[in-house]
Amino acid sequence: MRQWTRQERYRILHDPQELWDMHEKISKSNYRQSFHIQPITGLLNDPNGFVWHDNKWHLFYQWCPWGAVHGLKYWYHIVSKDLVTWKNLGVCIMPDREYDNKGAYSGSAMPIGDSLYLYYTGNHRDEDWTRRSYTCLAKLKDDGWVEKYPLPLFGPNPKYSEHQRDPKIFM
Repeated sequence: MRQWTRQERYRILHDPQELWDMHEKISKSNYRQSFHIQPITGLLNDPNGFVWHDNKWHLFYQWCPWGAVHGLKYWYHIVSKDLVTWKNLGVCIMPDREYDNKGAYSGSAMPIGDSLYLYYTGNHRDEDWTRRSYTCLAKLKDDGWVEKYPLPLFGPNPKYSEHQRDPKIFM
């Protein structure tokens, strides 16, 4: 089995063409699913934010584009009207801030009025690889992009482990 380096697992997806090339290669595999949800490439990890909003089901999942390996996680977004046929909408939350520099981890989605809010764990690591978890918030916009709130809702609590994460929001 191939051993992935930390650098390989945590590199940032910058080039859409690289993703497209991987998808083209993988889409020809005899092992591709014809019924179940599956990632376009890489690892489908924790499902998150499964919610009915705007006349369709939304499902987000943690996604590492590089392979079946735990590394830099994004939130990927898919939608369905019937829970059988799913449409890929692409990356929804990118690990592009200081508070989520090593991944957008699990969380929840909450429709409030006409808006859909995404609560997720920002996985931060410093240069010594010390982890800090932050509860972050983003709002899904009508165009499918998200607007992240500039600061996390909650930061690490020294009384708890580094795994203070995975906010579950309910009403």
